Amino acid sequence: MSSSEDLQYPRLLLQYRDGFLVSKAMFTACELGVFDLLQESGAPLSSAVIAERLQASADGMERLLCTCVGLKLLETEMSNMEALYKNTDLSAIYLTKSSQRSLLPMMWYFSDTLYKYMNHLTDAVR
Repeated sequence: MSSSEDLQYPRLLLQYRDGFLVSKAMFTACELGVFDLLQESGAPLSSAVIAERLQASADGMERLLCTCVGLKLLETEMSNMEALYKNTDLSAIYLTKSSQRSLLPMMWYFSDTLYKYMNHLTDAVR
């Protein structure tokens, strides 16, 4: 095995390991209605406003929103030294109820059903 392959294999395994973190963050934002709220607001909102309107923890919401920015599901713009969040085209098209191309029902199904079943995969295989 060459040194480039040595580096590639662990990287691939780490991507597999982290896959559930990515999907769970996206599912959580969908379930809480983050993308719908931002779509309906018509203007970027602060994490504090989003948390208040969705009746969520301010700290937890800020962490979730930052994660969604990293996943390219949200964008930020600065106003008065405060980050304001808005949907990317990707989330506006596929992760909002109002979009004709919404994938929200599929996201809810994966989160509510498949994600929970996969938690018991080891026992099912035994």
